[in-house]
Amino acid sequence: MERQAAGLRQSLAHLDGAIRVFDPGYRLETIRPKRQRHPCLFENGELVRAVLDALRTAQGPLSASAIAGAVIRAKGLPDDRPTRLLVERRVDRTVRRKGDVVERVALDGRAVAWRVRA
Repeated sequence: MERQAAGLRQSLAHLDGAIRVFDPGYRLETIRPKRQRHPCLFENGELVRAVLDALRTAQGPLSASAIAGAVIRAKGLPDDRPTRLLVERRVDRTVRRKGDVVERVALDGRAVAWRVRA
């Protein structure tokens, strides 16, 4: 691991040197890091269909976390923490955006579940 980090630092030093060749006065500290993009897990419309399938086959209202679990299993994705958090956020956004098809059901306390509109 340390050897890999050393190799990355060396590559970064080479990039800094290449920038200085073209512009010796360039302030390298002004270079902002690029935002890391999450992998595209779903094709267009695939998540909406998976969410609606999960809600249609459920016995009752489901939380966003439960919907995400069903989507992860249906898609065959790894059920690790980063994937689950990413899918839960996307599911939450999807059900909130699909208010014409999906309705919010208040559970005890602040908990919220979702079901297909009747």
